[in-house]
Amino acid sequence: MSLGCIRIVGADALSALGAGITVFKDRISSNPATRESSFPPNDNVDEWPTEVEYRPARFEVSSVLGAQRVQVIDRTTALTLCTAIRLHGSLRLREYVPDHRLGIVVGTSTGSIKSYCDFVLDSHAQPRPYLVNPRNFPSTLLNYAASQCAIHLGARSVNATVSGGRLSGLLALKYASHMLERNYADLVLAGSVEELCRETAWAHRLLVQQGCRNPVPLGDGCAMFGCISVDSNASAGPWRPLADIVALETVRFSSNGSCTRDGSLGPLIECLSRALTSAGIRSSSVSEYALCGASDVALGDLEREAARTVFGQGLRPINERFMDCVGETYSASFSLALAWLLSSSAASPRYAAVLATEEDGQGGCLIVRIR
Repeated sequence: MSLGCIRIVGADALSALGAGITVFKDRISSNPATRESSFPPNDNVDEWPTEVEYRPARFEVSSVLGAQRVQVIDRTTALTLCTAIRLHGSLRLREYVPDHRLGIVVGTSTGSIKSYCDFVLDSHAQPRPYLVNPRNFPSTLLNYAASQCAIHLGARSVNATVSGGRLSGLLALKYASHMLERNYADLVLAGSVEELCRETAWAHRLLVQQGCRNPVPLGDGCAMFGCISVDSNASAGPWRPLADIVALETVRFSSNGSCTRDGSLGPLIECLSRALTSAGIRSSSVSEYALCGASDVALGDLEREAARTVFGQGLRPINERFMDCVGETYSASFSLALAWLLSSSAASPRYAAVLATEEDGQGGCLIVRIR
């Protein structure tokens, strides 16, 4: 699918490196350094597996939302809301985009895992008739983060939540692109989020022990992008274009969830080839790329072989340094990888690609022309 009419005019992120995408640029240009493992604030570290390294996002919720909101907000919503508010402010959207033409699309897998685990635990552990804490219920909803962004920013156009695992960021951008092409909005803030909590930490440890996942650090974060159609009223805004989305392709590379080389490699290679055709470029034009499933043993090998087949052996993915700095961020991995690529100081214009796969056999690729 060719999407040359969709342009990214702004980006913001929260990650283990801090706030903004310029922190990625600083790390790209610096020498690699060993990072100390740390835990998210306001949690009992004794309940976390000590064998796992952690890369929690570094941000101050109170500085963005105020001290009162900190007590009642879950981490998924805090990451999403803080990122959206920062991006909304940097683009000065109140001046250039009417509220009824501003949309929000958030990619995630489950919403706040900690919230609904705590709520379900209360329903079993507390005295009957189920004396659960009602304050925890709203954040168990999948679309809670996106709805809070819309309420806080006054956005009254598209408001959607897309669930897709590691493809969440890709699918959020795809949904946003469709909404922009159909003129439902002038500008859409789209991205994806993942929270770090005890539950995901223990799951990560188990997957590593079972040999399903590489022993990479575990992190969280959020990245969002301001997207416009070049044919819309928003194209007259004062923003400097960061990139054009020139191709976005999805594929089902396995019908039964089995990621075997013989059955899955061909469809992935075809997906990458279709993306190059849609973008109207050769594989040699792609100067850098990211693989979102690198932490997964089977999917990581599959993505690497597909990328090497299409882009050549000489071009290496960004994943080694990216994973060490940010960690495995699952739902947020696609968006954070794209933000990392956009922040690079390499010569422009240039083309970059992001490839993502999921355990259920879904995959996708995005190619952007970085301006």
